[in-house]
Amino acid sequence: MRAFIGISLPQEIILKLSSLQDILKETNVKAAWVKPANLHITLKFLGEIGPGQLNAARIALKNTARHFNCFTATLTGLGVFPDTRSPRIIWVGVGQENGRIAQLAAAIETGIKVPEETRNNHDFLTHITIARVKSKTNLKALSGNISALSKYYADAPVVFKIDKLALFESKLTAGGSIYEKVAQEDLKIS
Repeated sequence: MRAFIGISLPQEIILKLSSLQDILKETNVKAAWVKPANLHITLKFLGEIGPGQLNAARIALKNTARHFNCFTATLTGLGVFPDTRSPRIIWVGVGQENGRIAQLAAAIETGIKVPEETRNNHDFLTHITIARVKSKTNLKALSGNISALSKYYADAPVVFKIDKLALFESKLTAGGSIYEKVAQEDLKIS
């Protein structure tokens, strides 16, 4: 099965991100918008895994959750990968105290025994993908909206609680990806 480990988002954050998508859709940029039910923070994409790897992922999920307390995070801004001239991904940044989400991602990699040479060693940019850009149509309007909306998040941060980790199966269908929770673990209550 195709899988990843991530953080589910609270319903109120999904609603805010969905509203943000609606605003950005008004630019008529050609993009595949992530379905609200699929919005999440990825900690580790596992790809195609077999039963042994699935069991290792479940154990890593449980062990990681056991060692981390719940914490809060904020939506911090809006951006694109790789750059505004040729964006492929539209994302919302997530800020948190002491890089807690990056620490979770590193603990997951250690827990599932990812070989050192294949670990995610570059800076971990915590984000939520909200769209994948499909063409260069209307990029100027998109860029203007992204600048304005980024300032909005800076002036009025949206705070939410991170209290669970989940292992997801990613099913590819003609209508887009469907993410289904296979396992979920609660972080410790501090």
